[in-house]
Amino acid sequence: DPEGLERALAPSGEAEHIHAQASYVGVVCGCVKKCVSDSLLCPGFDDDLFFQAWLCMLTRKFSSPKGSAFVPGVDFFNHTGAPGAEGDWDEGRDAVVVRATRAHAAGEEVCICYAELS
Repeated sequence: DPEGLERALAPSGEAEHIHAQASYVGVVCGCVKKCVSDSLLCPGFDDDLFFQAWLCMLTRKFSSPKGSAFVPGVDFFNHTGAPGAEGDWDEGRDAVVVRATRAHAAGEEVCICYAELS
């Protein structure tokens, strides 16, 4: 329900952003279906499966100077608007490095902020 989404997110422009992103994913999915042999795609490959996989990818990747990077382990950090740590690309190490931004009590969960709009 696109109109309901717009009402729920009003007055922000997030609904327009979501529509644009969903449209882009649809274009990419169409390119995959057109250019990749069915024998290389998983059984049951369809728009819904592609969209779900795309969303999983977006929630697991970090940006790097070389493009997107998947960092096992770091994607297990939970999100908060008031993080106690931050992760960023360290060019010298050619890796994502997570550093505490404050002291944590023993047993306290260490969280990061996924993005400004999260």
